Amino acid sequence: MSLSHVFTPIRIADVEIPNRIARSAHGTAFSWGPLTQRHIDYHLARARGGVGLTFLEAASTHPTGLPSLASLDDSIIDEYRKLMDAIRPT
Repeated sequence: MSLSHVFTPIRIADVEIPNRIARSAHGTAFSWGPLTQRHIDYHLARARGGVGLTFLEAASTHPTGLPSLASLDDSIIDEYRKLMDAIRPT
């Protein structure tokens, strides 16, 4: 059985994924608030390790939400932008 297709790109709508290696969402519990540099470094390490598609962890959208990652207002946009810029394939 050949697994060579695992390392070939795949297109999902208008996005090309560099390979077929995906990492499912899971909680990191790095903070009880917004994305941090620790989150960015964590996801960047996995992208550099070869993960082609990452699903981020759950995020709360209300202060009473349970997940540790808080996405409560537009103040999170810049941190998500930093994350995407860091892990985007080149």
